[in-house]
Formats: sequence, C-alpha cells, structure tokens
Amino acid sequence: MIAGRNFGQRFSCFIFSFGVWDIFYYIWLKVLCNWPDSLLEWDILFLIPVTWTGPVLAPVIISLSMIVAAILILHLAARGVEFKLNLLEWGLEFLAAAGIFVSFVLDCKNIMNGGLPNPFRWEIFLGGELLGIIVFVQRYVKILRTMKK
Repeated sequence: MIAGRNFGQRFSCFIFSFGVWDIFYYIWLKVLCNWPDSLLEWDILFLIPVTWTGPVLAPVIISLSMIVAAILILHLAARGVEFKLNLLEWGLEFLAAAGIFVSFVLDCKNIMNGGLPNPFRWEIFLGGELLGIIVFVQRYVKILRTMKK
C-alpha cells in the first residue's frame, strides 16, 4: 500500500515486482539446479484451475512486458499523469490475457493424462501478447500527446 498513491501506481509496482521475481525465479533455478537447459524448455507454470504449461520463454516475455508497462505507467505518475484505459481498451486487454491463458492450458488434458506436451501454440500466445502491447502503447501515446498540448 505504501508503494503508490492510488490503485494504478500500486498495481504497477506489483506487476513490476512480479515480473522481476519471475525472471529471477528462472535465473536462480539455472544457477542452483542448472535448469532450464534453454528458454524453450517446458515448464509447469500453474496448477489452478487447470495445469498451465509452456516454454520458459513465454512467461519471461510476459514478465518483460509487465516490467516495461509498469515503468512507463510510473513514469507518467511521476509527472502527475494517471494512466487509465477506457472500457473498450479494458475489454481488449482482457481478450489478450484470455488468449495467453488459452495458449498455456490448451494441452492440459493431454498433460494431466501423462502425455508429453504438444507443440506450444505460439501463434495464440503471441497474438494475445501483441494485442495487449498494442492496446497499451496506443493509450500511452495518446496520453503523451495530450501532455504536449
């Protein structure tokens, strides 16, 4: 609660911290266990509500996106400007997150039945990731343009 003055700042601090933590989680696994062998190594990411699996690179990409977004939002906050999405943008961000979620859980029945992972659905993951980034960047640029006026 002391990390920001409002929900947006606090949430930005949270996603920044989570992104840094997630990347260092994999770094420390490599240091301590010599795993993963590569960023394309499969990992079990979550078990709730179903098993989420994917290559290590996927959550690292998400973490980097969260870190950058948090820095940009906090940069605006330092200048006295609040980053806010409109209802359509929130809907598109939700759709982006849903796409990313689907890419991780699409193979859950196979995994839960002891099967090896099918090829990761990068097209679904990257579609969600890119949609989320595009919506964020468009809003950020609009805010910057209004600041210059």
